[in-house]
Amino acid sequence: MKIGYVRSSFKENIDIQINSLKEVACKKIHIEISKDIYNLITLNKVLTSLKKGDTLIVWKIDRLAMNSNMLLEFLYLLTERGINFISIVDSIKIQTTKEDLFVKHLNIINAMNKKLLSEKASFNLLKLKKQGKKIGRKSKVTKAKLKLAKNLLMKGLSKEEVAFRINVSLSTLYRSLKS
Repeated sequence: MKIGYVRSSFKENIDIQINSLKEVACKKIHIEISKDIYNLITLNKVLTSLKKGDTLIVWKIDRLAMNSNMLLEFLYLLTERGINFISIVDSIKIQTTKEDLFVKHLNIINAMNKKLLSEKASFNLLKLKKQGKKIGRKSKVTKAKLKLAKNLLMKGLSKEEVAFRINVSLSTLYRSLKS
């Protein structure tokens, strides 16, 4: 039997999770609203009710585990009990056969870690932008070089000559003059 599990930290829009689970023909869908990832009452009830040959389906793997240790323990528990697992968005499908199970687990953990790192980096970049901090390497064109470039251009030198004199590429000069 296909059993769906939906988790959300807030009473946010969970329709996308529910609709995705319905599309893959889940017979039952269990919903949990909880900020405490270490105390998931509904998930524990679902795990207790699953039988050998059942398939637990989630929308995304991070709805189930927040770190690789939790995920590894969870996948081990499922495979030991003969329960299949599917994560729709992550395109993960684990059958209970033991062949290549270790490799599958490692690949899933690797993918999860990459995704978590990417999300964390994106969050931190957004946070820095909101704080007004400049992101990226420093410009080769200092304020002094920009002032000199403008003066040289006003004197009638070509942009190529100005770029050469302040020791930057022509495209860097154009970019600096725009800003």
